[in-house]
Amino acid sequence: TGLIRILTDSIEHARTNGEFSTKLPVEDVALHLATLASNAAPITIEAGDFDRLERLYKSYAGLVLQAFRPR
Repeated sequence: TGLIRILTDSIEHARTNGEFSTKLPVEDVALHLATLASNAAPITIEAGDFDRLERLYKSYAGLVLQAFRPR
């Protein structure tokens, strides 16, 4: 999809600039982020606010950074 392409390009750009390890699975991360974005509405509707969605995004970002921060 268009969103996955945009995310893939952005993540690849960040990896190329040294913001992530060269081992970062760019396509996988882009797919996960696109899926999170596509499911934002049901998550917030079920929770009744944005807190759970915010925690989910922060949690995922933390996992990616912890695993693929450049060394």
